Amino acid sequence: MSLKALLIDLGNVVVFFDRRKVAEHFAAITGQEESSINYHLNESADGQARLAAFERGGSRNDFKVLTERVLGTSLPGSLFWAMHVDLFRANYPVINLLHRVKSLYPEIKLVAVTNTDEVRLERMLLLAEFAGILFDNVAASCYVCSRKPQQKIYQVAISLACVQKEECLFVDDILENCAAAEKNGIPSQVFSTLADLENALRERGLFPEERQSS
Repeated sequence: MSLKALLIDLGNVVVFFDRRKVAEHFAAITGQEESSINYHLNESADGQARLAAFERGGSRNDFKVLTERVLGTSLPGSLFWAMHVDLFRANYPVINLLHRVKSLYPEIKLVAVTNTDEVRLERMLLLAEFAGILFDNVAASCYVCSRKPQQKIYQVAISLACVQKEECLFVDDILENCAAAEKNGIPSQVFSTLADLENALRERGLFPEERQSS
């Protein structure tokens, strides 16, 4: 069946991220050890649970207050959120591939499917927009109140794409998320290299002239 929708993860696919950068920013402000902040924010069970709750639609204020407790200091909102989102950079090879897809096949829906909070979502979408990528729709955990690999976010993504499951390709850098998509009847591709993604798209009928010339 022909490809009608590309359901694609944002973090570490369309944009790269490094959460240690956030710890570095907070360390510079508080004077604490970066490694300690990184552990408490990003690696500890409490830190991961705190972020997961925010990514499932928790309030900005709750997340800020709880994070400031860990840091032992209160920060102006503008400064706190500026550091919270300063961890991304665009993955231009993938973005260029998406440009090719949309220019050659404008009918294919491009839907972002991502686990993130509303503040970081805005930054990632802005980076993509600056690079010329506009998504037809977004299934984000912070609005769906469900995180990959939970079933609900995949169902929402399919609904937003307005196509059949078999007409989609789900792309994510995490095997568990792709396995969950397959379990929900959505063909998937684990993202590791650009070449693998290009080949997966060719398998779905895209870029036939390249297949013939290779």
